[in-house]
Amino acid sequence: MQLLLIVNPFASSVSPRTQVLVQRALGEAHDVQVAETTRRNHATRLAEDAARRGVDGVVVLGGDGTVNEVANGVINTSCALLPLPGGSTNVFCRTLGLPDDPQEAVKYSLAAIEQALIRPVGVGSVNGRYFLFHTGVGFDAAVVEQVERQGDLKRYLNHPLMRIVLDALRPPAGVTANKFLDLRSDLTSATLRARRPVPVQVDGDFIGTFDEIDFRHHPNALRLARTDLLDAANLDS
Repeated sequence: MQLLLIVNPFASSVSPRTQVLVQRALGEAHDVQVAETTRRNHATRLAEDAARRGVDGVVVLGGDGTVNEVANGVINTSCALLPLPGGSTNVFCRTLGLPDDPQEAVKYSLAAIEQALIRPVGVGSVNGRYFLFHTGVGFDAAVVEQVERQGDLKRYLNHPLMRIVLDALRPPAGVTANKFLDLRSDLTSATLRARRPVPVQVDGDFIGTFDEIDFRHHPNALRLARTDLLDAANLDS
């Protein structure tokens, strides 16, 4: 395959050594080019260009925000998304069963390619911005905005005591409807109208404040390396 490796050199788990080792592992069987992000939304433009050029897949070494940007660049194209953990939390990569070590995780991505586990998946969008696993309106989005404004705060929030607090804000796996929660599983779109502009985040990335928020589901819009479908026990150590 022809692959583009997009690296966020500012991500917390990314080092020059890690980048070289990941690139070397990918290059053993595939044609690999490398590009580094330098500013906000840069990864989206790099991914869009790769898709236009006919690149088969974009491998992302960065955090959830960088993965989200790349996903927005390859949505509705034949170019696949292959995420690797490079940030401080890597929620999406963990959802896909990837280990936190990028050098171990790249083995899973290579196995997914070899086993033809590049599959179309559905994604959501909010006011035209696509998201992979989570969007939030109000309090959690306000927290994300403050974290982005204060880089040191993000490192502090990774302290095990503070991680427990943040985890408590995330919905549990077994959410059930009650008098305070209207749970729907059959909606393809929804619109929220607020009395005043409220903050919105997607995949842990603050995108602005809005008084009208349009949510939509887009089935089979993204080609993704389904590493969660691999049998990890059979991977080479």
